[in-house]
Amino acid sequence: MIRCWVFVLVGMLAVPRFAVAHDVLNAAAMEDFLGRLDSHRAIADEAGREGQAEAFFQRGMVLSESVDLLNQDYMVHAGSHGTVAEVYLRELAARGFTLTLSPKLGRYPVPVGSLECYLALTGGGGDHAAEALHEVITARFYDSFVADPFAPLAGDWTSVRRAIADGERFLARFPAHPDLAEIRFVLAVNYGRAALLAPDEAERSRYREAAAAGLADYAAAYPQSMRAAAAEALIARLDAD
Repeated sequence: MIRCWVFVLVGMLAVPRFAVAHDVLNAAAMEDFLGRLDSHRAIADEAGREGQAEAFFQRGMVLSESVDLLNQDYMVHAGSHGTVAEVYLRELAARGFTLTLSPKLGRYPVPVGSLECYLALTGGGGDHAAEALHEVITARFYDSFVADPFAPLAGDWTSVRRAIADGERFLARFPAHPDLAEIRFVLAVNYGRAALLAPDEAERSRYREAAAAGLADYAAAYPQSMRAAAAEALIARLDAD
């Protein structure tokens, strides 16, 4: 029963992930997205390092927004796409951005490569660092599992450690960020994953304690949120495991 509630509660958190500029994928939205991608590509081809970093960031955010609307379109059409979405996918592919539907997720995962390039080029300290790192952390998290966050699709010790490092860095560098609560929740869940994957019992115990404390703190700080209910269910999972 606990496991079932975790599936329902946490699975509901991933859709939609964030608000986007366009409400639906229509012709106007498609033209806007393609125009932005083309202009940023032109900037990247001609600009120096700073301009290239900016182009990578803008490209990454356009792709993130696009995936959100494409996933909504896929759901609305019950596992297919409308005409505009089909045209848009072809236009993206022609520009070198091929989006692949994940059969396990039943949606398109967010491509975060451009945002990772932005963070690398700026040393994680650019003007858009908070937004880029937030998007990378949350996209990786929500696209890493179908329903049970403690059963990632391709979980391994290295990727979990990287996710924890990213989350801890975000909390340290952006303590006043408006979406800090979401990162706190994701980090606590990643501690829980580490508790299952760490190579020795001492580390597993340490991460289990960190996960339980992080989830409990989250539930206490945001008692009326949907994630608070999920946090409580996940704490019970840790105790059961």
